[in-house]
Amino acid sequence: MPKSQSFKIVMHYPQTEDGMRQLSQRVAQAHADVVIHKVNCTRGSVRERIELMKAVINAAKSERIVPANDEPSR
Repeated sequence: MPKSQSFKIVMHYPQTEDGMRQLSQRVAQAHADVVIHKVNCTRGSVRERIELMKAVINAAKSERIVPANDEPSR
């Protein structure tokens, strides 16, 4: 198996608070899309996948930390 080459990645983060908020929301949406895709691709009945999705949602809610000046989204 050939050895992969390393490479450098340069990250340019947003300079404003609003830009950081937008980036955070986009990353969260991308993560949610991957989780939904993974759950939908698992073997099992629809009922099992629904239960798995509920478990993921409950775990995310229990781990969510909301800053004092931020309203939780509904």
